[in-house]
Amino acid sequence: MKVVITAATAMEIEPFKVLRNRLDGIDLDYLISGVGAIATTFTLEKYISSSSPDLLIQIGIAGTYGDKLKVGSAVAVIDELI
Repeated sequence: MKVVITAATAMEIEPFKVLRNRLDGIDLDYLISGVGAIATTFTLEKYISSSSPDLLIQIGIAGTYGDKLKVGSAVAVIDELI
């Protein structure tokens, strides 16, 4: 099974790199998509069309570096400014 973990920046993916050696039978890859919907869409479309992953997991910090959210909080993005 080919699994891809993707995020906008390398900083967001770094904590997940420990998984590479822990998942037997899974071909794990990482993808830095860039910040924003346009960059993410372009990068994912290009990657998916050439690699055909079985599962794609997108992770990230949802554009916040402040103290408003606790680590591990989940958010739903409603609007994005382009």
